[in-house]
Parts: sequence; C-alpha cells; structure tokens
Amino acid sequence: MQQRLSYYLQRFSAITRRWFAFRSPTFIPRISLLLCVTLAGAGIALGASENSLSIATNGLIALVDVLNSMLFIAAVDRATRDADATFNYGYGKYESLAMLTSASLLTFVALYVLVHAIGFMDTTAHGERPWILLTFSLGSGAAMYGMAAITRRYANKFQYQMLHYDAALWRLDSFMELIVSANILIGIILLNTGYGGAARLLDSAVAVLLVALAFRLPLKHGRSALNQILDRTLDEDMQLKLLGVVSENLHNFCEFRSIRSRQSGRDIFIEMDVVMPFDYTLEDAYALERQIEVPVNELYPSAIFRMYVTPCPRDCIREGVCFCPVKNVRNK
Repeated sequence: MQQRLSYYLQRFSAITRRWFAFRSPTFIPRISLLLCVTLAGAGIALGASENSLSIATNGLIALVDVLNSMLFIAAVDRATRDADATFNYGYGKYESLAMLTSASLLTFVALYVLVHAIGFMDTTAHGERPWILLTFSLGSGAAMYGMAAITRRYANKFQYQMLHYDAALWRLDSFMELIVSANILIGIILLNTGYGGAARLLDSAVAVLLVALAFRLPLKHGRSALNQILDRTLDEDMQLKLLGVVSENLHNFCEFRSIRSRQSGRDIFIEMDVVMPFDYTLEDAYALERQIEVPVNELYPSAIFRMYVTPCPRDCIREGVCFCPVKNVRNK
C-alpha cells in the first residue's frame, strides 16, 4: 500500500511539474484554463445565489472560455512539434485551425453577450446585494487584465500566434468587464435616483457596444486563421519588406524571378527564385542564400528562408566576351 501511494505521489508530482513548467509555451494556456474555471464557477454560483442573470451569463461565457483554453493547450502542444516525414512544414496549422474554431465559437457566444447586456441593469439594480456583483465584476476585470499582460509577454517570447490571440481575448474580456462594471455602477445610481428610463437607454447602448466588441475579434482573427489554412501569401506590408531585402541584393544575381511565402503557425516559409552566372558553384549559391537570410531573419525571426538558383542561359556572352553584370560588380 505504501509503495502504491508513493507511486501515485510521484506521478502526481511529475504531472504537476509538467503542467506548471513556466518555461514551456503551454504554461500560459494552462493557467488560463484554471482562471477560466474559477471565473466560470464563481460567476455561475454568484449569479444563481444573487438571482442575477448578468453575472450568471458572465459565468457561462467564462465556461465557454474553458473550452477555448483546452483547445489552445492542445493546439500549442501540437504546434511545438518539429517537422517530420508526415508534416514536412511542421504542425503550425493546428494553431490556425484552433483559432478558426475558437473564433467561430466566440461568434455564437456574442449572442449570449447580447443577452448578458440587455438583462444586465434590470437584474443587478433590483438585486439585494448589487455591490457584491460590482466587486466581483471589478475583481474579474483586474484578473483578466493581468492575464492579458502575462500572456502577451509569453506570446512575444515564443512567437506563437495562438498566444497572441489568447492575449487579445483576455484584453478584450478585461475591457468588456470594465464596461460591465461601469454599467452596474451608473445603473445603480440612475435607478436609485428615479431615472429608470435613462438606465434602460444606457443599457441598450451598452448592449450594442458589447456585441460589437464581441464580434470584432473573432471576425478579425478568424479571417487571418482561414487565410493561413488556405495558404494565402503574406500581407502586402510583409511582402514589401521582403522585396526591400531583394532590392538590396540585386547586384548579387543576374535575374530575380519570384518570391513565394506561406505561414504555418509561427513559422514563415519564404522561397525565392533567382538566376545566377552559369559557372557559379554551389558554394557561391549557398553563400548568397546565407547573406540574404540574415536580413530576412532580422525582419521575421521565425522565417525559414530557401533560395532556388537557376544558371543563366549565357546570353551575356557576346563574341567571346562576358558582359555578366554580377561578375562586373565583383571584379570592381
């Protein structure tokens, strides 16, 4: 019995260390999961005990965030795997798929936010202990804001899109919770001073604002995730920066043909086709690839750069004299 107990304690200790390994990119989604479970449980329980539809709805939204956090954990855990024979370009698409699924789910949750906002003032203002609801809302908002700041630091460190998306969600949730808190406070004041009509008008305006905010983020990131799944090329500003690197190296090759790019999670795959002198060696081509790769990685640290070289058709040789522009530049 003692050996079995020791075995289970060791297993529990190992699982705990793995779950709370703060240097792992999955650390933040796991902390997010625990916070979402806490907010969901407390919100639903408080909403039921205080007969507050708004707080209960807030708890249900946090419960949906629990599902999102579980989705994020699975996606980041997959995305950290290296490319292999099955997935030559890595597992970054799991991030895009998880973001698209989460965005779709949050779009439907926006309807709950609408119910939350519409029923907010009425139930809170007639509650027996509205200040408890206000305190809970303020505390939730502070926790969400802190979680957004921590997640953003981890996102900048590991450069996973899912973490950037999670940070944006927490930031949006904290901002919406601030609006909710202000709505409760102003609504209590208006209703207690006999301005019930103004309170209901404010409630309607806040409802529209909350729904607009709730829809904005899923639409933005959902579209970005869909573009990545469909292997759409990089944004125009990123393409222009890459072309700037090409223009700085035009003297190093005979002809620039094309540049192709795609993104899989945090990895950006960039492939460039150029024409070089027919008698250049593989070593020369490799040296040029490394030379161009340096500024590309300065722009995008997670970029994987490849250069494909085609030998020139020797059309620069006329009457036995070579007029190769690349060689002329090198010989100067």
